[in-house]
Amino acid sequence: MKQTFSIKGMSCAACSAAVENAVNRLKPVKQAKVNLLLNTLFVDYDERVLSAKDITAAVENAGYKARLQTKTSQLQTAQENKSQKIFLAVSFILLIALMYISMGGMLALPFIDKLPYPALAVLQILLTIPIVIFNFKYFISGFTALLHLTPNMDSLIAIGSGASLLYSFYNTAAMFWYLNTTQSQTAQHFYHNLYFESAAVILAVISLGKYIEMAGKEAKESQPGERITVVTRRTTTTTTPVPTITPNRIPTIVSSMGPGIWTTTDPTPTPYPTPEPTPTPPVGDR
Repeated sequence: MKQTFSIKGMSCAACSAAVENAVNRLKPVKQAKVNLLLNTLFVDYDERVLSAKDITAAVENAGYKARLQTKTSQLQTAQENKSQKIFLAVSFILLIALMYISMGGMLALPFIDKLPYPALAVLQILLTIPIVIFNFKYFISGFTALLHLTPNMDSLIAIGSGASLLYSFYNTAAMFWYLNTTQSQTAQHFYHNLYFESAAVILAVISLGKYIEMAGKEAKESQPGERITVVTRRTTTTTTPVPTITPNRIPTIVSSMGPGIWTTTDPTPTPYPTPEPTPTPPVGDR
């Protein structure tokens, strides 16, 4: 039986290799091939021994999500893509506000100097949390792949943005701690080491790239099949018999320089020199 599954969570060649290996380990599977461009998995297996649920479970154990391609699944995918577009738009709106607050002090932007820095830190947290929630799939996919010892690009995203978040939360806690001890200069030092915007930028920009890639795939799939015509150069090989070489004449040479280009070499006949007879010595001198 041949079936096609939609795969979620793949971002690179290592992801596709991990999915293929997970499915090929199932003994009744004859062939498992991943199309990374379309995020699909083609499986040829024995339906008497294996089921689609077993294949889906194998893919999920590898850290990815699989769904059998049907009309219902395609509608669900379209709805998820629409929701992802809304999340992306909201994420960038929040990101612009977050960048304004975090960078406003250095750029001397208006209204920033009127707020105390503890309030600015709290605003950064409130703007960052929704962006993290909208893009939490990178953390799930990335750390799941790490647990299965098959790290991918999502693992890199999760580690980078997660490190910025943890470091920023630590500095926020330290800032409020030193505020309670009346050490305002030390607290302000911790405030200037907040990197919530770095984590948000990573997640939002990666999501934008994913959305552009997804839109390109949908546009490609919606186009009718294109016929690719490969034009090859036609060459003809002609075999010309070699003329017989006769004395006192150089044969005419016909050669091919390529398709449709012929050259003829016919030099002026030049007689061969007649060899002189060798004198025979007298019989008595032998």
